[in-house]
Amino acid sequence: MNGCEWDNEISVVTYPRSGKTWLTWYINKNTDLKANFTHYFEVDKADPQYDLYQKVISLPVITIVRDPVESLSSLDTMEKEVRTQERLDSYLEHYNFFLNNAKMFFLFEDLKNNTNKIIDHICKEFSGNLNIVSDSFKDYQYWHLATQNPRKLISSKNSPEYIKNIEKIKGLDLSEHYRLYNLAKEKCVVFNND
Repeated sequence: MNGCEWDNEISVVTYPRSGKTWLTWYINKNTDLKANFTHYFEVDKADPQYDLYQKVISLPVITIVRDPVESLSSLDTMEKEVRTQERLDSYLEHYNFFLNNAKMFFLFEDLKNNTNKIIDHICKEFSGNLNIVSDSFKDYQYWHLATQNPRKLISSKNSPEYIKNIEKIKGLDLSEHYRLYNLAKEKCVVFNND
């Protein structure tokens, strides 16, 4: 399942396009934490992976909270707008799961601007050691290009389709999406601006 290791102590579970790949690289590069990295999804009990996945989501779950317009627009850009309705529904499923199961929440904006603070916080909570080897986005880009499926965009914001998709998603009824997003935001760790 996405190359995850399933015998670790914490799980980083995010909605797609919310920084999971950046977190995977950053944590593996700069800490000794052992974490599972995945997205939340429904697993049929008959699926051989069911028991493993249940173990993963029973561990302390860490998640990133991202604005629905940004998340859905980024997904629409990456997926060429072929799964919009499915993704609208899955956003609600994901956030209902996070609100009931996540132990630690962080804002996507903090992930972009304060990754080291987020990782330091996680390390302190789970007895990990932070040792910055590289926090260079350029190093991350090299790693991403060398190891990830080319379909997975490093950043959808570099695509001209992203702006068009932003306007399309803004035109949809996202009232329930924002209700859940705002509840999740209230649970986010707050960092001082020092």
